[in-house]
Amino acid sequence: MILNRGQGRVWKNLKINEKDHMICFQRKTKETESWKIILTDLIEIWTETLTDETIFRKCQTINPLLTLEAFDWKQLVLDMLNDIPQHVHTSVLEVTAYRIELRRDKDFVKLRFSLDLLKGTPQQFWEYVTMPHCLSSIELFRRHKILLDLVKQKDEEIAEYKAEGAELIRMALMVQKLTGMFFLTCQGMNL
Repeated sequence: MILNRGQGRVWKNLKINEKDHMICFQRKTKETESWKIILTDLIEIWTETLTDETIFRKCQTINPLLTLEAFDWKQLVLDMLNDIPQHVHTSVLEVTAYRIELRRDKDFVKLRFSLDLLKGTPQQFWEYVTMPHCLSSIELFRRHKILLDLVKQKDEEIAEYKAEGAELIRMALMVQKLTGMFFLTCQGMNL
């Protein structure tokens, strides 16, 4: 799962027809009166925008025997959309669209919902996938540098204490001095 808080996106892994995908449910905000579903295999992108009206219409169409007023259908659908990989029932890839059927069993209710994702453009792929992941990567490198600087400062502080004659009483707490290369080796990865 990849989190991109700045845009309210949480990417989750999804396997469709033995192929790895990532799917994202972007929640409704004050600026937009809709939800956005984004699916990618990191080569192509498919999207769908949902409003309250389209969600209700889809629920009525797919679940004709259910009386939607008898239960909180909207919350059940939103729960499915918040965890799409958990609720995938079937999926069909067409030339320009991806149809994913979701199903949720809650007490006596068996609610179905379908996502009809349309193939996106390279610009959408850049906007929804490439740019946010690049920004996340840059942020991780920035945080790595900050942590490495803090570790170096602590090592210098420990060295100064040792130079003044301080001794470690509990030897189990002793650690080796870290260098920048430590984080790039396999030894650093096994911490």
